[in-house]
Amino acid sequence: MSPDLETSFVDLLDEWVPPNQAFLARSAGQLVNGWAHAEVACSSHALLEPLVLAWLTSPTPHVNLNSLLGSLPPDQDSNCVSVIVDDDGVVELPGLGQFDGNLADEVLNLRRLGHNRVLIRGDKGETEAALRPIPMVPGTRAVLAGSAHPLLKRFYCANAGESAIVETLIETRRHSRSIIEAFSLLARTVPLLHAHLADAVRRVTVHRAGHVHSFATPAAHGAVFLAAAEDDTDIGFVEDLVHQGGHVLCTAMTVDREVFFTVPAETPLADITGIVDETRSLYEAFHGVFTEAAMILTLNRLLDLDGLTPRQAHESRGRLGLIGSRAVADLANVCRPGLFTDEGLRILKYCRLALIETIDRRREELAALDLTGQPYAFSYAAFVARNPLDHDLP
Repeated sequence: MSPDLETSFVDLLDEWVPPNQAFLARSAGQLVNGWAHAEVACSSHALLEPLVLAWLTSPTPHVNLNSLLGSLPPDQDSNCVSVIVDDDGVVELPGLGQFDGNLADEVLNLRRLGHNRVLIRGDKGETEAALRPIPMVPGTRAVLAGSAHPLLKRFYCANAGESAIVETLIETRRHSRSIIEAFSLLARTVPLLHAHLADAVRRVTVHRAGHVHSFATPAAHGAVFLAAAEDDTDIGFVEDLVHQGGHVLCTAMTVDREVFFTVPAETPLADITGIVDETRSLYEAFHGVFTEAAMILTLNRLLDLDGLTPRQAHESRGRLGLIGSRAVADLANVCRPGLFTDEGLRILKYCRLALIETIDRRREELAALDLTGQPYAFSYAAFVARNPLDHDLP
């Protein structure tokens, strides 16, 4: 990937993401102040906390909003705020710290005693607890969540749309090192894109791969929910962080959809293409093209990185081949006359150039891949069965 093309792609993010993130923070602030019936002093960082946004979009939040804004009633205040215990038995107070609770989904009442202590009130009296730091991905704003916060459980849905129960605690512990290393690889590979991801992605939770794929949702903007198999590696998390973090960036970029679309963004793609089993909207397909371009950019650059093992390079090449083949089909579906404004076409131009340059540069190695039998989420086991690893590769 030429530096000019990477810079041009990220220039789009520089132009749209920071002002739109500020707009989203102001909008969240207005909603917060409406709920609090008073002006709440909190930073834009606190207002873009995914748990705050999930609270604002939840029909039954069950916790006090103040507990998510980095503010708790002081000791002399007789009021308490309600908080909720996650599946790991932990109560998370964004901006303050966390402490051990008791039973999962238990609601507790508490107030702040001092810099790092809280008073917990319950049926059996009062107890004190010390706050400890919330685990973070170094060099980013992202919380490395140990389990699914109760406010976020409603977002886990199977393919048919029904609610699903997923395993998060064990998976996050198993893969936390790989997530940290994946962010490090992104910083070395695509530093400009990494800078945007490190700022916009505010929460990473890992669940066991199965009937719930990786996803991101505007209702908890800034959170990414990553599905992981037991044998997933740093390379898989690089791709998935760019994929789901790319959705976060694309959501921020396209806050005002009329800037990019000349037709309703929610127009069913099937109405445009005539493909009867296509279930996405035009906007969802646009998201797909954008994130595919970001993954192509990243995996192409990753293959040039010094120090990759043969296994890492082999997996990167396989993932690049699969994403590239999907991008070809998605670009053909959305690049049709009369759908996009000049600004929308400008984004599609760079997505198309990312694909063209990659194909031109890596045509022979990608053409040699056998991607038969690949599921939606790339499987290295299925890939290596048809594309044995040559350990003599550099």
